[in-house]
Amino acid sequence: MIIFLVSVVILILSYFIYGKFVENILDVEKNRPAPVIRLQDDVDFVPLPAWRIFFIQFLNITGLGLIFGAIAGAMFGSAAFLWIVLGSIFSGAVHGYLSGMLSVRQDKLSISEVVGIYLGPKMRHFLRYFTIILLIFVGTVFLRGPAKKNSLIPTPNLDKLASEGIRFTDAYCPVSVCPPSRFALMTGTYPFRSWKKSGVMSNYEPSLMQSGQLTLMQMLQKNGYATTGLGKWHLGASFPTLYGKKLAGYGKFKAENNGANIDLNKPMSDGPLDHGFVHWLGFSCASECWVLEGKKVMGVLQHDFYNVDSAQNKEHLKAIPRDEYLSLITDKSTQFIHQHVAKDGSKPFFLYYSPYVPYIPLAASKDFIGSTDAGPYGDNVHELDFYIGKLLKTLDSLKLAENTIVLFTSDNGSIFSETSGDTDFSNVSNSLSEMDVKVNNPLVHKPSGELRGTKQTTWEGGVRTPFIVKWPGYFPQGAVSKQLFALNDIMAKLASVLNQYLPGNQAVDSYDLLPVFGGQEVGVRPSIVI
Repeated sequence: MIIFLVSVVILILSYFIYGKFVENILDVEKNRPAPVIRLQDDVDFVPLPAWRIFFIQFLNITGLGLIFGAIAGAMFGSAAFLWIVLGSIFSGAVHGYLSGMLSVRQDKLSISEVVGIYLGPKMRHFLRYFTIILLIFVGTVFLRGPAKKNSLIPTPNLDKLASEGIRFTDAYCPVSVCPPSRFALMTGTYPFRSWKKSGVMSNYEPSLMQSGQLTLMQMLQKNGYATTGLGKWHLGASFPTLYGKKLAGYGKFKAENNGANIDLNKPMSDGPLDHGFVHWLGFSCASECWVLEGKKVMGVLQHDFYNVDSAQNKEHLKAIPRDEYLSLITDKSTQFIHQHVAKDGSKPFFLYYSPYVPYIPLAASKDFIGSTDAGPYGDNVHELDFYIGKLLKTLDSLKLAENTIVLFTSDNGSIFSETSGDTDFSNVSNSLSEMDVKVNNPLVHKPSGELRGTKQTTWEGGVRTPFIVKWPGYFPQGAVSKQLFALNDIMAKLASVLNQYLPGNQAVDSYDLLPVFGGQEVGVRPSIVI
C-alpha cells in the first residue's frame, strides 16, 4: 500500500515537472489555451486555466498506467508496478504535449515540423519516415491478380508492385461509373450522400463536394503535404461565361455547341484547387474537353466523340491528342517529383496520378499499337503499365521508394468482358449495349476473369476493383487479403497512418483498415453499399 501511494505521488509530481520542462525548453506560448474541439474548418480554442489543462491531460494518461501497473504489480512485484506507472507518465506527456498542445500552439504545425524547428531537419525527416503518398487511380481497368505467364497483356510493372505489397481480392468501388467512385475516394463518403444521387455527371455540373466537406487532399495538406493531381478530375466545377448566361452544353453528355459561351480568359472555380490540390494539370471532364492547369484552361483534349468547335477565343490553347495524353501527364508527374525533391526534399508530397486509360475510344500511342495479342484494349493497358513503371522507377532513382506509400486502384470494372487481337472496336461508344463486343477468336483475354458484368453494371465485374498497396517495412510483401475494402476507406486508412483525427461528420463511410494492410486478417468492414 505504501508503494502504491508513493507511486501515485511520484506520478503526479513527475507529470507536472515534465510538462513544465517541455514548455520551457520549447518556448511555448503559455497564454494560448489548448484546443478541445476540432471543427471542419479550423481549431476551436476553449479558454481553460492551466491547472485544468494539466488535470485533463493527467486523467488521460494515468488511468491505463494505474490499471496495468496494478496488474503488473500483482503479477511481478512492486518494481513492475513502478515501471508501468512511470512509463505512462513519459509516453503520455510526449503525446499530450507534443502531438496536441504544442503542435497547435506553434501555429498548428505538424509534430515533425515542430521538432524540425528545434532539433533540426534530420529529426524532422526521421519523424516523417512515411512522407510520400502516391495514388495511382486508373479508370476502367480490371486485374484479377498478377498477369499469368501466358497472359495476352503483359503488365510487368504492376506485377512487381503486387509482389512488393499487399493485394486485395475483395475491393469495391461503390458505383460502376467514374464520378461517384472518385467522390467516394476523395471524401470517404458514399456518393448517394452528395447532391447527385445516381448516374454520371453531365457537362458543367457543379462540384459533387459540398461546401465545408473535408477531402482527402485537404486532410493531407493540413498535415504539411504538397498535393498535386494530374489526369482526370470529373467531379464538377464552375466555369465563367460570356454575357453571364448558362454554359452552352450544360447538363448534357454531348452538345454541338459545347462551350460556345465559355470565357477562357477568366479562371474557373470550385474545381481541384478549391478542394485541396495545390497543383493540378488535367481535364475537368472528357466530354467538356478542357484541360486545366490550376484554375486556367491551358489546352483542349482532342476527342473522337466531343469537340469545342463552337468555343470563342481558343486560339491560344494547346491541342492535346488523346494518344499523347498519357505520356504528357506521366512526364509532368516525374517532373513534379524531381522539382519537389530539389526544392524541398524534406516536405512530404501527395501525387494523384489519374490517367485517361483505357477509356473509349481506345487510343494507344503509335509505339504500343499491336504490342499485345489482346487488341487495342490490351495495347492500352500494356502502355499504362509501362508509364506506371516509369513513375515508380523515378521514385527508385531518387531513393524515395522505401519512403513511399503507393496505392493502385480503379474507379470501376472493365469496359469489355472479352477482347482479342482481331476484335472490332470501331462501333463501340459509352453506351452499355455497344460495349458487348463479340469475340470470335479462341485466343481471348477476359479482363474480369469469370466475374459477370462490366462497367455500368452492378454485377461483380462492374464494381470489383483491383487494389494494391505497397509500404516497405510496414505492409507485407506479396500478401493477398480477402477482407472487404471500399474506395471510401482510403481516407480513414491514410488518416490513421498520419494519426489524424477525422471529425464525426466527415468521411462518415470510411473504415480504418490499417491493421489489415499490416497483414492481419481481421474483419473491419462488415458490408459495402453498391
